[in-house]
Amino acid sequence: MNRQFSLSRRRLTAVASAVLLAGSSVLPMLLPQVAKADQMTKRRVEMSTSIVSATSTGDFMFQLATGTVVQGIEIEFVDSPLGTYGSVPADVPAIGTPTATLLTGASTGTLSGVAGTAVNGDTFNTWDDTTAFTPTKTDGTSFTGTPGTANNQIHLVRTSAVTETSDTGTDVRAIRIGGLTNNAQVNTTFFARVRVYASNAVNGSGQFNGTVIHDGTVAGSTAQVLTVQARVQEVLQFCIGADTTTNVTAWTGSGTDCAGITGTTVDLGAVDSSAVSVTPDADGNNMDGIAMLRTNAVNGATVNYKSILETSSGALKIPGQTCASTDISSGSKTDRCFNSTTAGDPFSTSGLEGFGMRLVNADGASETPTANLSASSPYSSGTDYSWNDAGASVLVASSTGSADKVVDDEAFQLRFGARSALTTPTGQYSVQAEFIAVVAY
Repeated sequence: MNRQFSLSRRRLTAVASAVLLAGSSVLPMLLPQVAKADQMTKRRVEMSTSIVSATSTGDFMFQLATGTVVQGIEIEFVDSPLGTYGSVPADVPAIGTPTATLLTGASTGTLSGVAGTAVNGDTFNTWDDTTAFTPTKTDGTSFTGTPGTANNQIHLVRTSAVTETSDTGTDVRAIRIGGLTNNAQVNTTFFARVRVYASNAVNGSGQFNGTVIHDGTVAGSTAQVLTVQARVQEVLQFCIGADTTTNVTAWTGSGTDCAGITGTTVDLGAVDSSAVSVTPDADGNNMDGIAMLRTNAVNGATVNYKSILETSSGALKIPGQTCASTDISSGSKTDRCFNSTTAGDPFSTSGLEGFGMRLVNADGASETPTANLSASSPYSSGTDYSWNDAGASVLVASSTGSADKVVDDEAFQLRFGARSALTTPTGQYSVQAEFIAVVAY
């Protein structure tokens, strides 16, 4: 009985020993040296962009839980934080020619992804060892791999062996890795295992074979590009009218937009041969004409006018009259029609009969003036008056010559002038004109 029990106990002991031996060969495969490492207490990666297939950099930040020499850093991109190296990663960034830069407190404002201080108020702890890390080959090949190949690791080494102090509070260590290309799949997560080694020793395949002293996994993701759309409606506000000289000249009061321009008549008062009568005339209704344009068209705007023909003439005349030639130099001065010129004249010559218009104050505005609308020659003259009484469309202003084509509430005074000859018949003279604004969006 005792012999049988003793024999059974020896068999049980042998079985247990076999299990323990088997366990000793399984554990390193599951946790290769990671069990001896201190987990990084704070870690993350900031990618410079989440756009698919875009060239990117990654700022890898972590805390060293204990002071240690850091001569090697391994970054391994995987699709799953629990996956094993050697599986084919499909969604990780492609590694081109990697670069490594130590980030310090001076780099906080130039993070890959976010300007200003790091998230959660973290600050970059200056590396005690400022020796640069050099990317080395991995898998015994190179870094020319693309997603879906085995080249998913970056190894960084340096020869210096200065002890790094531990990170506490908000301090983090940061290293920037360039030469990455995001995966082509949108809204796809990838993981990066960051392992820190005190030694830079590698095996024949270029893999670190020292002890992992700190490790941790960080996650990143690509994302779709969000498009935000808005539409600005086409704007065109154009008005012609008459207003008092104060409002028109200063472009204030009731003349600050089209709603305040209601007048339709400009009265030159009594015109005689001794001098030029010019609006606004106190002998008339003390008003100037006004033209205002507002448009968000970016390809230019034009303002034209046409005299309205009455008995085949658009001259300043007594209604119902048929006009002979109205040329300012040779036209009749007795036909109850004012002569004019399309080339401009100051009406300063005694005995001359003439009527016309010119544009002044081109850059007055009720809002921020753009001053892009310019008067066109000869209507831009400071002295000459011009008029086309044939009913043709005549350009008087445009924004086609400006660098910025939009026009913000720009106004012109339409200033009229007339002078009669000694033989000009008495009577009530008038003329009408239409103005047309054309804009190109």
